[in-house]
Amino acid sequence: MPTALKAIHSCLFKNGSYIDDEDERLIFAVEALLDKDISNEMLEGWITSISHTLEKIFKKDRYSLGFYRSRTNIMNFLKTLYFRLEFKEKGNTSRKLIYQIIKNWHDVIYVN
Repeated sequence: MPTALKAIHSCLFKNGSYIDDEDERLIFAVEALLDKDISNEMLEGWITSISHTLEKIFKKDRYSLGFYRSRTNIMNFLKTLYFRLEFKEKGNTSRKLIYQIIKNWHDVIYVN
C-alpha cells in the first residue's frame, strides 16, 4: 500500500472533527494516485481498511463522542471520494463498495 494512503488513513482517525473541507483536500492525494493508475484492488483494500478501523473504534467505544467524530470524518471522506470517482468516471467497483459501507453505517446508527 502506498505511503500516501497510509498517511491519509492516519489523518482520518486523528482526534477532532474535520470542519474546514479537510476531506476535500485529502482527496487530492488519492486523486493523484488514481492518475498514476493505482489498482482498483489496492484502492478497495484501503477503503475496506478504513471501514475496519472504524468498526474497531465502534466495538471499543460504542456510541461515544470520539466514535461519532471519527464516523463523521470517515463518512464525509467516503462521500467525497465517491463523487470524485464518479466525476472522473473511475472506480465503479470502488464506488459500489463505498456505497455499501455508507449504507451499512447508516443502518448501524439509525436502523438497528
